[in-house]
Amino acid sequence: MAESCANMVLTVKEYLTGAVGNVPVSDSTMKMCLFRAGALTYETAVGEENTTYNTDITLLSKRQQDLALAWLYATVAGYSSQSQNVSDKDADWEHTEGSYRMSASVLRDYLNKANKIFEEYGLETISTNHWKMYGQGFPYPRLKR
Repeated sequence: MAESCANMVLTVKEYLTGAVGNVPVSDSTMKMCLFRAGALTYETAVGEENTTYNTDITLLSKRQQDLALAWLYATVAGYSSQSQNVSDKDADWEHTEGSYRMSASVLRDYLNKANKIFEEYGLETISTNHWKMYGQGFPYPRLKR
């Protein structure tokens, strides 16, 4: 059993999609995250495109792994909090795909994870556009003498 586990390969695609759970991540999103992390390479062999996300995760440096993950977290944090599902039905056959729902706190956690990794490598963090207002009341002019 230990020998079969030692021969298992975790691909970059599995590593990234496993980090965000059941959130659907397209190949183009993964390519963008790898590109921003400086880990996307193209090798043309017999006219076929081969990208990094189908290779072993250990071939990437620790920095590339972390930054790709940070960019994926930042991308997922920008997703909407819910998505509709699509269902197809024909006689006895039925197929449903999609549909996920995330709370605002989960999206905020993804952004915080991304910013933590960016800070670790001395890169600029991604800011949020949340405004906070604190009520101080209105001054009553007759009380001031």
